[in-house]
Amino acid sequence: MDWLRTLSLSLAVAMLGGCAVVAPKEMHGGDTIFADRSRVAVWVTLPERPNVNEMDPQRGGGGFGLLQAAIVVGITSKLTAHAKALPMDDLRAIEAELVGALARKGLQAEVVKPEKLKDWKPERFEAKDGTFHARDLRPLRDKLGVDRLLAVNVQDLGFNYPFSGIIPIPTGDPMAWVAGEAFLIDLRTNAYQWYRKLRTLRGVGKAWDEPPDFKALTAKYFEVLEVAKDELVADLVR
Repeated sequence: MDWLRTLSLSLAVAMLGGCAVVAPKEMHGGDTIFADRSRVAVWVTLPERPNVNEMDPQRGGGGFGLLQAAIVVGITSKLTAHAKALPMDDLRAIEAELVGALARKGLQAEVVKPEKLKDWKPERFEAKDGTFHARDLRPLRDKLGVDRLLAVNVQDLGFNYPFSGIIPIPTGDPMAWVAGEAFLIDLRTNAYQWYRKLRTLRGVGKAWDEPPDFKALTAKYFEVLEVAKDELVADLVR
């Protein structure tokens, strides 16, 4: 994965590309994170388009080489073509919802424009535990003119259809899903104030196989976007 792809997926707070890092600790919302009245930047990144993930290890996927991967891509081609044509506007709306949620808590927030961080490459940060980000985001304080960053990083979106080798997992019918992470970070210290993994799935069982429109599964796609948004905002402002 090259740097620009990493930057896009990780909200300009890039993943470490195979380097060992300390996993962030799950941290939920609460009044303490709103006691600080500093300005907050809201940054949401999405994949270029929805897609089909055939390798999710949490559902038993993976375990195939390049030839097998090519075969799997052929098997899922109709679903993939459909996924790529689906809109993402409902998820993009989370920017305004987060700004509104913060405003109701008395905070000033603004959406970060992607061009603001186009060429920025954060350095490693020596995080000793999962309470600090593994990249040094502190320079964003001056770049954005804020003290905190609320980031939503949607790493995967569309359909989750796990294969082992070239065989679909027996209980692995495709499911609509959203996966990624969200966090609030103090740019004065590089410390997390809130961290949540995003992983929401909804399926319809064998009724999914309805090409070319996949109507039942597509309905779950739009449902999962709303559920993921609602759960994320609710956890932040609980």
